[in-house]
Amino acid sequence: MVAIKDFFWEKTDRGWRITNCPLGAGMVDWSSYSKALARAAFHGPVSLHLEYEKDGLKPDDTARTLADAARDLKVIRRHFSEAYT
Repeated sequence: MVAIKDFFWEKTDRGWRITNCPLGAGMVDWSSYSKALARAAFHGPVSLHLEYEKDGLKPDDTARTLADAARDLKVIRRHFSEAYT
């Protein structure tokens, strides 16, 4: 199984911290990551993590969470489709 989520480094008054964000909005190179999985012949389960705030809101609203999941799933499917063909 692989866990999928994106992030970026954010400087705060207490130093640098990891901030989770929607897929494609962070630092992860999804094209390279997907190609590495394809080269390794990975065909296992994928766990999509929505551990980020969006527009200042935590992921506790069901409709918003489902919309975020659909958007992130579309991003990762596009990269996997390109890598596995």
